[in-house]
Amino acid sequence: MSLTLVIAPAIEPVTVEDAKDSLRVDVSTDDALIGFLIKAARRHAERYTSRALVEQTWNFKFGELPSKRAFYLPKGALRSVESFAYLDEDNSSTTIATTVYGVDTDGEKGVVYLKPAQSWPSATLWPHNAVTVQFKAGYGGFVENDAAESGTTTTAIKMTAHGLVTGDVIVNTTRFNAARTVTVVDADNVTVKAVTGQVDTDTIAKYDIGAVPEEIRQAILRHVDDMYRERGSVIVGQGFTAMPVPGLVGRLLYDYRLEWF
Repeated sequence: MSLTLVIAPAIEPVTVEDAKDSLRVDVSTDDALIGFLIKAARRHAERYTSRALVEQTWNFKFGELPSKRAFYLPKGALRSVESFAYLDEDNSSTTIATTVYGVDTDGEKGVVYLKPAQSWPSATLWPHNAVTVQFKAGYGGFVENDAAESGTTTTAIKMTAHGLVTGDVIVNTTRFNAARTVTVVDADNVTVKAVTGQVDTDTIAKYDIGAVPEEIRQAILRHVDDMYRERGSVIVGQGFTAMPVPGLVGRLLYDYRLEWF
């Protein structure tokens, strides 16, 4: 059995500006460091609670086809199941049709279940981790706005017309080929930074980080505060060094812990 991150979050549940306000930091010298600390605090919160906080894609692999009519997926805040497939003894992949199973995203634990009058496939499987469920999890999501203007490597759009603020991550919702970060050009306009090539006229979307529970966001900010003040003990760029978790962080996160086994 294994759980592997396939697509990491495009945005964090708190912004660098949020953290700087909490830290009472006015200069930009440590912006990169604060960004790393936010990521570290978010990852800790996700491990501690067994939840995905912002949209991300995972592969959950296990050795046998289900023996019961329903099973849980091991991340809270399930959004969707992208695919459900298995490898037979010849290492050939078969996708299980969505007519066979349903997905319940309403509860704290996401559930995959058999639909009425259906049964799980019967097959001789590949000997290791033969079954893969790929799923998306995370609070919030990309919320579509109005059409953006055409451009090439950058696109100027009206900030107020699209409900955007500095730091929002937006995407081209047709292609979803890359996240684009909002940068202020002047009081009314922003530049959409594309990775490559033409940015066609299209709808845009921004991520609703406000859907992340406020207690979790506050826990992340508090954890960032403590790591920043003890930053001589944190190695940035070589993974994230484990540090004692402040008591308040644990108390803020405690009610969001999910038990799986």
